[in-house]
Amino acid sequence: MRVTHGCIRLRATDIETLFALTKVGTKVKIIDKKIKITHLNKDVFIEVSDYDKTLESIPNDEFNFQSKNKYLQDIIEYTKKYNLSIDWSLIKKEVKNSSGIPILVSTSNSN
Repeated sequence: MRVTHGCIRLRATDIETLFALTKVGTKVKIIDKKIKITHLNKDVFIEVSDYDKTLESIPNDEFNFQSKNKYLQDIIEYTKKYNLSIDWSLIKKEVKNSSGIPILVSTSNSN
């Protein structure tokens, strides 16, 4: 659910922490995408901030994805780069929920 254009949602304690750590004039980058994908320590996270009907046909595995969908391509690239498996059912669920909260969607294939 989109709140407003230009409004950033944070928990109260996170606002206080961010305010205390940030110097006046600090440059920031605001990412306004419905779906954000990132990795940290070889974990892949997805955040869906607004339901996107173009993703209704997310496949159950990485081999059947529709190549024209840029979001799915990003997920596949991360998977290959870090030797991970993606839980596609979690992605489907989060697309429908659009919670706006990053969730872990990967597991490592490393021994």
